[in-house]
Amino acid sequence: MPATSDAPQPQHRRLRLREVADLDDTAFSDYLQDRFDHLVTAAIADAAGYLRPAQHDLLHAPGRLHDLRDALTFAEGDLQVAVERMTYRRDPRTARTSRQLRQVRTALHQVHREAAALRRAESRTRDAAAGTASTDTVTTARGWLAHAYPARFTQLLAQAQAAARLPARPLAKDIFDTIEEGWADGHLTAPSTPGVEQLLARGVVAFRSAVADDARDQNDRDPALATRCCSGAGTRHWTNSPP
Repeated sequence: MPATSDAPQPQHRRLRLREVADLDDTAFSDYLQDRFDHLVTAAIADAAGYLRPAQHDLLHAPGRLHDLRDALTFAEGDLQVAVERMTYRRDPRTARTSRQLRQVRTALHQVHREAAALRRAESRTRDAAAGTASTDTVTTARGWLAHAYPARFTQLLAQAQAAARLPARPLAKDIFDTIEEGWADGHLTAPSTPGVEQLLARGVVAFRSAVADDARDQNDRDPALATRCCSGAGTRHWTNSPP
């Protein structure tokens, strides 16, 4: 009968950075899932270039990216504290630990990029399944094209406005101009109320006082003032005369 050993298995003990690469793929996968501090060790080993390519791929699997990001973030903070403590004590290991900190920060930046790329890919997959284009992609592309070809963009915008029978006007400066234009063009149809009419009849000073009172009393907001702002009527009267 073979003798049994009470020694912990590799995935159940804290390995040194260079030892992690000696694990086979199955043991390495178990090692990552066993404890968070094991994942931190593997993340630092990967940042230092100790892992085999197959281990690197397992560590950076899409389903593990968020955990890897957390592990690298933890390692960054732990190493930062260690560097400061070693520097204060003039520890000869300061240079090596500082190098590890730089490696971890580089790896963390890369993982952030991988996670962002994964989010974009998942978004494109969802949009393709729904039969719609990605709004973020379309908006970004339009912004780039408008910046690269301003004259052509202005021409196409004028054509689109004419086709939609919209009045030709300069681009709105801010959201307040957009609201006013929407109200003037009949796209915003919030009903008027006696309270709104009273506000419209007030002078500049009285209106500013109403806005100031409304801002101070967050628990008892003026519904007429809110309706007036949402409708766009007199919005510029407010924004040009801040309380």
